[in-house]
Amino acid sequence: MCRLFYHLAVVGVFFSSFMQSIQTDGNIVGQVTSENQSFLEGAQIVLKSCKDSLVVKTAISNKDGRFVLKHLLSGRYIIQVSMVGYQKEARTISFNGEGSLLIDPFRLKIEIQQLGDIVVTAKRKPVEISAEKTVINLSSFNLGS
Repeated sequence: MCRLFYHLAVVGVFFSSFMQSIQTDGNIVGQVTSENQSFLEGAQIVLKSCKDSLVVKTAISNKDGRFVLKHLLSGRYIIQVSMVGYQKEARTISFNGEGSLLIDPFRLKIEIQQLGDIVVTAKRKPVEISAEKTVINLSSFNLGS
């Protein structure tokens, strides 16, 4: 029993040091602005793997429009930036997994949407009772014209 525990401990130490040597602590740093160079706070940043388009990390831009995607491995990624009222923008980047990679700012264009017409329809109560009188609103009834 002691030998099994000893062997598991040795394998665990070697495995953890091997994993630490593979993983690096890289960051991707960027900024989101509008077309007129104003900072966009609250933009959603999604980092996806180029291989399978799986989401790797997400972030939200701060009041200065800045964001940081931390603890990344080397590889090719797609960075997609979106915000309500603006068109989405996406870029493909290669990252070596070391240090911080500062990417060019995302400049989002305003998205103009034409909404359809809105029709507001109101109905009167069929019967209105007040202190002096009772009113029957015939327009509230379908009289089968």
